[in-house]
Amino acid sequence: METKINIKLMWLVKKISPDHGTFLVFMKDNRVAIKKIKGFILFTKGLGLDGNLLAVDGTNLKVSKIISHDCM
Repeated sequence: METKINIKLMWLVKKISPDHGTFLVFMKDNRVAIKKIKGFILFTKGLGLDGNLLAVDGTNLKVSKIISHDCM
């Protein structure tokens, strides 16, 4: 488990390490979300974005299409 190997993570979680039962309950309760994130990861790899870091925030933007002939 990463919480037992990664020293930085151990410091962040104050050496709390979940057991296998915790992971099983999490996987069961979040099955749909895990499938969605797996699809997202495969999508980003298909775009060539399989680097070390991918940051996603929850920003919602309203987009409007305005055709302006002044810019052309």
